[in-house]
This record gives sequence, C-alpha cells and structure tokens, in this order.
Amino acid sequence: MAEQAENPFSPADLEKLLKEESSNSEAEGWHFVKRTEFLEIWKKDDPGTPIKLMKSFVQFPGISPDDLIEMVFNFEIRRRWDKNFSTIEIVEEKADYKLVYWVYKMPIGVSDRDIVQYMKKGKDEDKNLQYVIYKDAIDDRKPEVPKVVRAKTILSGLIVRPMEDDPKSTKVSFFAQVDPMGLLPKSLTNLFAGSAPTDFHEAVTKFYREEYSKEKA
Repeated sequence: MAEQAENPFSPADLEKLLKEESSNSEAEGWHFVKRTEFLEIWKKDDPGTPIKLMKSFVQFPGISPDDLIEMVFNFEIRRRWDKNFSTIEIVEEKADYKLVYWVYKMPIGVSDRDIVQYMKKGKDEDKNLQYVIYKDAIDDRKPEVPKVVRAKTILSGLIVRPMEDDPKSTKVSFFAQVDPMGLLPKSLTNLFAGSAPTDFHEAVTKFYREEYSKEKA
C-alpha cells in the first residue's frame, strides 16, 4: 500500500513520551549514563528487543523553542546542519504530518542504513510544550535497495519546552530507540545511540550561532 489511509498518529504517542520522560528511577528500568554541562543521558532495557531506549535531557541556551522546532522540522533548514544523513527526502507531506525517507551514512566497511518514517510536530498549550514524533513507516514508493539495510523505528521523538528561567532558551527531552537491523556490532550500535544527543546538540548549536541567528537578525 503506497499511501497511509488514516493519520498514523494518535494522542497516545505523546502520552508515551511523557510517561517515559517522567520516570527516572532504576525501579522503573532507567539507568544513568552520563552528564555534561548541557545534557544528561539515561538508558533503559526493553524486554521486547535488545535495542535500548535512550533518553536525554538537552539544554539550548539562547535558542527559543520555536527556532529549535523550525530547525528540526523545516527540511530546507535541517539539511544544512544535519550531516549524519546523505539523503533526507520528503516523500509526501500531509496537513499535519510528513512521510520522510532518510539514508544514514555509516563508517567504511559497514552498510549504510535507510529508514522510512512518519514525522509530526505539534503543540500542547496547556502543558507549555511542543513536540516532534517519529513513527516507523512502510511505503511502496520507498522499497528496500541493494547494499543498504532498512532500519526500524521503535520509539523516537522530542519534547521541547522553554527553560524556566529564560523563555528564549530551550530544554529538550530527546528519545531514541531505532533498530539498525542487519549485522552490526553491539558496541557500534551503543556508540551511535549514546553519541546521538551530543552530536545533535553540537550541530544545532553551531548552526544557530554561525548561520541561523544571523539570518534572523
């Protein structure tokens, strides 16, 4: 089936992220990984898969929530700072979500990964937050291709809020649980999962400081 007949998203998707965001104890399965000046990383085992759920709390001083969402969801802008992907293609754009095809560049000797996702942004005024949610998609317009391994989204998204002491700065709860599929050393899978929040923070901050903020001035 080439097109999704119904909206693939529901309120339960945001509720799932909010539930995972609010639980930090080891009794709930979460284990602390590391903390730096601007981010904190946690991981959680999933009994249904060997792929861990990674959760990060990331701060973006001087970047507003609206600007952060724009840099993530506007693909003309995203292609300029997100260099992890050799291809970022909007397959279809609906009124309230997109169907997106990504190709992730892997190190030499490891097959590249591609992934097809539904991607939605939204806002909850009552909770004073914005969000971006990704869901796995299968679409005939993007079949699997030789020498590229099709990855699978288990859970992925961002919850974006203004910082309490500065509404023009942003804090992001970042969730990532993506199965790279194929033959990939566990150490390499964990390395990518653990480094993604740091890479995201560095790339967005650098692009905003050097280019985007000047264009908006």
